[in-house]
Amino acid sequence: MLDEVTFRFGMREIRVKDRNYQLNGRNLWLRGSNLVFEWDWGDTITGHEYEYLVTEAREMSMNSFRTHTRPPPRLWCDIGDEHGTMILAEFPVLFNYQDYKFTPDEWAIWHRNCLLDAAGWMSRLWNHPSVIMWVLSNESRGDNAWEEGPFQDFVNALDPTRPTMRTGTTGTRENYDAHACGNVTETHEGNLQGQIQHWFQEAGDRTTTCSEYMNYFGHPHTQWTGVDDRVANALAVAQIGAEHTEAMRRARLDGILPYMYAGWTRTRLAARVRETGQGSAVWKANYAAPESAAWHSSLSPVLASLDLFNASYLTGQEVTTDLHLINDSWHDAKVHVDLVLTRECPEFVPEAACFDKPIRKWSYDFALKADSVEKVPVTWKLPEAEGSYWLTACLTGVAGRPVLSQRFVRAVKPAVVPDALRQRTYVLFGGSAAARAFFGAKGLRVANPGDELSATTHTVVIWDASRLTETEKRQAKTLCEFASRGGQIIVLSAPSWDWKELCDVRLSHQPRFSRVFPYSEVRHPLLSGIDPQSLIRWNGLPGTVGFGRLEGAAVERANKILWAKEPNTTIAAELPAASGNGRILFVQLDLQRRLDPGSPDYDPTAERFLFNLLGQGQ
Repeated sequence: MLDEVTFRFGMREIRVKDRNYQLNGRNLWLRGSNLVFEWDWGDTITGHEYEYLVTEAREMSMNSFRTHTRPPPRLWCDIGDEHGTMILAEFPVLFNYQDYKFTPDEWAIWHRNCLLDAAGWMSRLWNHPSVIMWVLSNESRGDNAWEEGPFQDFVNALDPTRPTMRTGTTGTRENYDAHACGNVTETHEGNLQGQIQHWFQEAGDRTTTCSEYMNYFGHPHTQWTGVDDRVANALAVAQIGAEHTEAMRRARLDGILPYMYAGWTRTRLAARVRETGQGSAVWKANYAAPESAAWHSSLSPVLASLDLFNASYLTGQEVTTDLHLINDSWHDAKVHVDLVLTRECPEFVPEAACFDKPIRKWSYDFALKADSVEKVPVTWKLPEAEGSYWLTACLTGVAGRPVLSQRFVRAVKPAVVPDALRQRTYVLFGGSAAARAFFGAKGLRVANPGDELSATTHTVVIWDASRLTETEKRQAKTLCEFASRGGQIIVLSAPSWDWKELCDVRLSHQPRFSRVFPYSEVRHPLLSGIDPQSLIRWNGLPGTVGFGRLEGAAVERANKILWAKEPNTTIAAELPAASGNGRILFVQLDLQRRLDPGSPDYDPTAERFLFNLLGQGQ
């Protein structure tokens, strides 16, 4: 024998048609994650490649991986070829928004080497059917014209059988790709949902993908939970990530790839346990982490997704919610959906014990067409008892473990105006017609600025500091004296503050916070009857509860009440007035926009909170 050749091959057609990816003529929905050259991580994955790329990926309902910043080795492609895991191979044209400050000659060298390197990788990997796409670059922004033009033309000419993705900020001619990397670092958790339609507008006739979100940038554990607890943080992050993923699913994004797979696998965590002798590779129910449980459901090809962002409802309220029945598979499906209301969080565990003892359950049967989305209304009811609950759509009828779409909800008793508030007169500074209408509708007396103030009968409310008149500002000394006599001055959320004659503090409306927490050991009357859980995500996207932070010299001597993200970010506090010994209550909560029961942003908790504020000093 003089020679021997082993030649592997597979046949499939990948294309873009009618704004969709297609595999062998059928719509293909890419649901996966990112690999960041794990094959170079020593022996972490060595010998466990199948478990990593196939077994655990399928447990998390993932069918594809983007090999972020470098194409994969042949072994990993072989596994994908044999078992159907698809790979979006990225060339190492890596910028991460950096400006390398190349000269024209250096740009020419860079471009020439990019083409040479791309040709080498394509020659090496062309015969792997698992490689379905070439990813041209990552977050360059400064080289759009060349990447979208000569670079894409070169790759398309060398390999016309695969689509391409990502150039600069514009995407390729076939694809628009968004990166929402900070979706769990941003402090207003509903922000991503508001971006999705913009992506489709930018994409036009191209496919639309999000190949990075859920990136970890080191937010404090306290940001989402109010406590420094790693597992509690992971559960909150999984919940937010699942809701964002389901929003993209409902919008029919062609590709959804949360980042970063290595943090959600038993294979990776087991290696860490071996290396350190500490920790565990399993969180519960054989999932490595809460996120891995969340992806099992939110990325599932067949999913019943609750289009439910608002958390606050009145006790006993009947609510109609859209349930989106998503079938990304090529097969019709008959499914059963139980809509279950529980006290406990299921934690994305399909076998959660709370499902055995629900407060209420509503059941439905549906027939889903292949490759379809259908929206159906479902009606459910809040308990008569106040409290925090979980509403979960549990889907069964397809192979594998049940699939969950879970949301937290609150039952809140209607806010009632305390009789004591009607005994006082409220002096409005920076008021508006809407403010006066609110006080009038509640039967509360209002006086104009400039009237003589009595600490026993008046409360001063600075409704909107941006509307303060010069005449009102000239009363700073009078207000400081009023505060020194024990008079109550309340400053509601303001976009800015330039009234140092009253209080030396800085305010802003940025950043926005969807979760606010009381300082430990605080027993302020402001919090009377307020469940701390009700300071998490107020109704209406993006769920804003708090604005900005209180800063400045006065904060150092403040009686602090509420914080956001971490305890040094103060949202509400009693601050010393600029003169005298009185204090002024600043509350940077998004109250004013939550008070109209006819508005979709109305939140009964905000109204109750405002009544507590108005009752100060009684």
